[in-house]
Amino acid sequence: MTRCWPNSLPYEPVLRHKVLAAKETTDVLILDWPGHGDEAALFSLGRALVLAGARLLELDSRELNLELKTRLDGDLGILLYDTVPGGAGHCFELLVLGRKWLEAARKVLRGSRSHDAACRRACLECLLDFGGQFHAHLLDRKGALGLLDAVLGAQEPGS
Repeated sequence: MTRCWPNSLPYEPVLRHKVLAAKETTDVLILDWPGHGDEAALFSLGRALVLAGARLLELDSRELNLELKTRLDGDLGILLYDTVPGGAGHCFELLVLGRKWLEAARKVLRGSRSHDAACRRACLECLLDFGGQFHAHLLDRKGALGLLDAVLGAQEPGS
């Protein structure tokens, strides 16, 4: 018995380099950050929001995820979504938390005074975790902290 396809076939009977996918309904939350195109800062802000949201809702952080999406005007937006098929309502719960959620994300980014002084882009104390490890090149803790401070108002480190 031969395991190779015969050369006489006019086509290749195996599909290669094709993407197979399924459609799942889930909950999403889109955060527009107009006028800011720094991909690393926005992605880092999204990771901080995911980590802070998971802590606030007492979830495994893998139940939330994010993507950066280009808006119609060319700016980037943060798309947060539930990874639970069918959606679990996590995004809505975070939206309801509002400022409390943003302040928790700031705490993730800032950490302790010693962390704030030593960490340049990301570390295991703030943004670098299993869920974000494959996007480590997009992590910019200080850039994300600048975005949040502009919205929430700057505070003393460690507060």
